[in-house]
Amino acid sequence: MLAAFRAYGMADSAAIHAARCLRAAVHGFAVLEAEGAFGLPEKLDESYDLLIHMVITGLRAPR
Repeated sequence: MLAAFRAYGMADSAAIHAARCLRAAVHGFAVLEAEGAFGLPEKLDESYDLLIHMVITGLRAPR
């Protein structure tokens, strides 16, 4: 995962922080899904794709 963040200009601490954020977002989604917390009719796959898109779009090396 850290190697993938290099493509976004991140290394060292910046890559570690980004990995933690991505893991937290994906883990949180998985836990909520496993607990049946998504009771609305919208498709979960679409929500998950949006989550990943939002995280990837926000990736950039800190200034």
